[in-house]
Amino acid sequence: MQHLLSISWIRFTDHREEPLRIRNLVVDALDRTFAVRESMIGVLKHQLQIAANAIKQKADSRRFYWDLQIGQWVLLKLQLY
Repeated sequence: MQHLLSISWIRFTDHREEPLRIRNLVVDALDRTFAVRESMIGVLKHQLQIAANAIKQKADSRRFYWDLQIGQWVLLKLQLY
């Protein structure tokens, strides 16, 4: 009986490193995405603050205050909605 013995060289690699490398790439991509998202949210908050201030200034410009004394008569117009 003749036995054939075949020897081939294989390179041993640590398969645990590959998922870690891929996971690090994914985490880095997510970090960049969240950083962009946070900066966009900051810009939107700033723009909303500017709009709110403009609306408040417009509303304040239409207000007026009266200096009324006790016993003074005033005309009050009521309107139903």
